[in-house]
Amino acid sequence: MVITGFGLGLVFSPVNTDALGRVGAADRAQASGIVQTVRQLGGTLGVALIGAIILAQQHEGTQVAHSSRRSSTS
Repeated sequence: MVITGFGLGLVFSPVNTDALGRVGAADRAQASGIVQTVRQLGGTLGVALIGAIILAQQHEGTQVAHSSRRSSTS
């Protein structure tokens, strides 16, 4: 996770520079807003997806634990 975070930190700045460098000066403010919005949206969806996967795995594990307890007490 630390390496991924470090790598992403090194990527974001050049990507922003490249994206904003391809846009004219008049449209640069709008382009910056779009880039930041897409970055925030991607981060939000990524965290939600990872959270859903982890929650599903934990829920599956608790279901197995509950069913094994029921069978051992019967």
